Amino acid sequence: MHENITTGNYDFDMTKLDSNMEYRNVKDGIVIQGGQLKIVRSGKLYLLNNPVTLKNGTIVLTDGIINMTNGSTPSLKEDDYIDMDGNIRPLQKQIDN
Repeated sequence: MHENITTGNYDFDMTKLDSNMEYRNVKDGIVIQGGQLKIVRSGKLYLLNNPVTLKNGTIVLTDGIINMTNGSTPSLKEDDYIDMDGNIRPLQKQIDN
């Protein structure tokens, strides 16, 4: 399934992946898995095809580089998670909730 989503500051194309039960309790955010940028929305996992601008103005590029509003450019690493407010943490902590 291919969708174009426009919600608030989000405007991106995404392709639905096989949803995994482990994501049903994860709040909306972005992860890097298998070297690919993926988004969790309403417990479903999607492949991101273009950059996403988060609520705070942070831009997440498809290669995992994050352009923060303060000018820094950290990168998401495998199994990292960034929520839609721009907070980065390990994905496992989100799944354990």
